[in-house]
Amino acid sequence: MGVSAEQLLLICLIMTGAGAVQGAVGFGSGLLAVGLMSPILGVRQASIAFCLPALIMCVSMLLRLREHFRWRRVAPVAIGLLAGVPMGVWFLVRAQPRILEVCLGILMVLTVAYNLAPRLARRRWHPYYVGIPCGLLSGALSGAFSTGGPPLVAYLSTQQFDRMRFAATLQVFFVTNATLRLVELTRRGLLTAETVRLGLVGAAALVGGSFLGMFLLKRLSDRLFRRIVLGMLLLLAVWYLLPH
Repeated sequence: MGVSAEQLLLICLIMTGAGAVQGAVGFGSGLLAVGLMSPILGVRQASIAFCLPALIMCVSMLLRLREHFRWRRVAPVAIGLLAGVPMGVWFLVRAQPRILEVCLGILMVLTVAYNLAPRLARRRWHPYYVGIPCGLLSGALSGAFSTGGPPLVAYLSTQQFDRMRFAATLQVFFVTNATLRLVELTRRGLLTAETVRLGLVGAAALVGGSFLGMFLLKRLSDRLFRRIVLGMLLLLAVWYLLPH
């Protein structure tokens, strides 16, 4: 998986933008980073290359939010994550590249549709009925595409958490997903020395981008920024779903 200097620069710019999205809206970096890096590395290699940067960025954000995290009402999600990540990595290894591209495009469309739908009812879902399947789906998506955010966001948005606890909880589960995924990729021999080097370079750009995102969040309306993100996701979805 050799990359030229120009490709490395482009990957760093992509990582910075993805980190800015994560810092500003709390999730979405995996979809953007893997989607934009796939024309350079391929879907499978882009997904693998994003694993280490995702873990480092989420740990960095969690360190700033850790005092707001509570296990109450979210512990069942962790049960689903433990089973879901290995399933997703298995899919990543076995599926054909075109199947991965179509799945990634469908995932982007579903993410846009979810964010444009009316807000979920304020009634809290029972965690034992919904937390486990949401965690399972999140783990599977994270294992395959480094993007387990949508199911977690859908579940946590019904729990009436304040903004800081919501963000902290997301980062806890993102760190859990990324750690499990890193272990599974290493066990399967998919995390090469070159992938690690690329990941470390990308991590610096991703973490820097997350700080940029928090800076932008103070100056742009949340509604405008989310529209920009959703527009990018929709364009990427069209690209991956159309034959090329």
